[in-house]
Amino acid sequence: MKPTEQIRFPEGATHFSLQSGFVNLDFETGASDITYSAVSNLPIDGTVSTIALTPSGVPAGAGLEFMVLLIEFFQEVNGQQYALNNGAYNVLNIVEVV
Repeated sequence: MKPTEQIRFPEGATHFSLQSGFVNLDFETGASDITYSAVSNLPIDGTVSTIALTPSGVPAGAGLEFMVLLIEFFQEVNGQQYALNNGAYNVLNIVEVV
């Protein structure tokens, strides 16, 4: 992935993070479980990176299974990353329903 070519990012963003989740949701009982991947935080630059977003396991339960992807944007100031207040670009998207 090359962020400057493959991601549309908000003005002022210097970094972004990606995280995936594997959700099991039973609509009849309301029971749910989720497992997450590690967060990958990368600078928004021309560096090509390989990212692995494998959730830590399979969630428990017997409902529908969803794969979700979260992207968030940050601005680095004096070595600290701060979440951008403009959440218009932060997205949690359902990637697949099994």
